[in-house]
Amino acid sequence: MLIQLLSYVMIILGIVMIIENMTNDDYRKAKGISKTGLDLIAKSPAHFKGFVSEHSKAFDIGRAFHDIILTPEAYKTDYEILPQGFNGQLKASKERLQDIRSQGITPLSFDDAMAVSAMRDSAMKLPNIAKLLENGKAEVSHFWQDEETGVDCKCRPDFTVNPDLLPWCIDLKSSVSAAANEFAKSVANYRYMVQDAFYSEGVYKTAGYWPQKFIFLVVEKKPPYVAAWYELDDRAKEYGRELWQRDLETYKRSKESNEWHGYSTDIQRISLPEWAYKS
Repeated sequence: MLIQLLSYVMIILGIVMIIENMTNDDYRKAKGISKTGLDLIAKSPAHFKGFVSEHSKAFDIGRAFHDIILTPEAYKTDYEILPQGFNGQLKASKERLQDIRSQGITPLSFDDAMAVSAMRDSAMKLPNIAKLLENGKAEVSHFWQDEETGVDCKCRPDFTVNPDLLPWCIDLKSSVSAAANEFAKSVANYRYMVQDAFYSEGVYKTAGYWPQKFIFLVVEKKPPYVAAWYELDDRAKEYGRELWQRDLETYKRSKESNEWHGYSTDIQRISLPEWAYKS
């Protein structure tokens, strides 16, 4: 609560801020729009205003994948690996799961935990990745105010390499495919170019340097858990910047007018996509 209040006061005063060791929950509650918020605004202001976070197994696995690499000590205490063959449908098992979660611990099935470990092992085989992860900080929270719109912003890079060594940001992604052409589609679908540009802006505004590289470290979710890493070209980065600036303007107008519209209310004529005409 104190950290949330501090972030609110500091941003009101127009002071940029970097907070280490901030919990995920505190970060989500802290003042400022994040990349997730920008993605919702891009759909429509109504999607942003009506958003309700939903917990999922996929989220737990993705979070565990991040933690086992970025905060391995926390992974040991924040997760409990269930016995092999654990039946979550039994009454006693449901009670055990409830007890685990009540302690703030995330239960992982045996198979999911083995998959997360294999993904970690694959990622760590990339050249020099171990050295990079030994020289930097994981999940540092950045808060700043956009000069053009006055909108309060925040970001939380997965890992920031010590800028004296290499001014890089590294973001972990789990994916169905880590192949270059397939991940390029994921970049477009999930707007990772916005993440690259928005996070880079946040690091520059708060830490005073522009990341030389924003690396996406991608690991496949299924055997053989192949890993690869990528950076976006300048055209993609600039497009990401255009999008987050557009989304901030939309957010600002919606907040000032308190009108959170959805899609167009006009009757629109639509066409089938070209692929639909191919037999």
